Amino acid sequence: MKLWFRFEKIDKMIYISYIDLLQVLARGIKRAGVSISLSEGFNPQPKISFAHPLPLGVSSSTDFGELELNDSELESNLNLDELRQRINYNLPYGFNILDFKKPALFKPPKLMSLVEATSYEIECSNLVSKEELRRLLDDFRNKDKVTMQKKKKKSGKIVEKDIKPMIYDLEVNETSLIGTFQSGSNGNLRPDVFIRLFFQDENSIEKVHCSRTGLYFFDKNKELVTLWNWDELN
Repeated sequence: MKLWFRFEKIDKMIYISYIDLLQVLARGIKRAGVSISLSEGFNPQPKISFAHPLPLGVSSSTDFGELELNDSELESNLNLDELRQRINYNLPYGFNILDFKKPALFKPPKLMSLVEATSYEIECSNLVSKEELRRLLDDFRNKDKVTMQKKKKKSGKIVEKDIKPMIYDLEVNETSLIGTFQSGSNGNLRPDVFIRLFFQDENSIEKVHCSRTGLYFFDKNKELVTLWNWDELN
């Protein structure tokens, strides 16, 4: 049985890598007495994945993942809130399951394949004043293009790509930047790349606090909708 889950990653857990975080969750679920389905092959792994990996040092107040249970007894008497509490009791501080849901579709697609945008709050008070931040945003908006360098997988060639079309929304709230960026298989703007280009400072990522606030897909009207509601609209 497949389940989707919503979680937060804060405090010291922001320095745990994607792979290590999967292992932390798998151990917590095992200690909670819940059986997870395993992949096939010579090195079977728990069927757990996250919708969109986070760069190291970036926290998240709303993130998503999926797992597959292999427990017929639990499935027949499934209480999702009780399951959440049991697993959270066995997870370290800073990694917390917020919700579970059973997708409406019998065979839902992988969450990772559905992500089309991510939103972030970038707190900048240790780097600039709110007046300076607004000036920087105006300057950024007035630029014709802002390019990043990207290495092609097949050829290894370094190419330049304009990131401005990958920014769906960008505003200032006091000393924070609030941005929504393109993500997923069609293009991905990492928050750390954006921060360095916005401030024109390679060390700026170390002076701000960046938190992911949402993951989204485009509905039939080309409006961004939280990934959590994908199964209800498809």
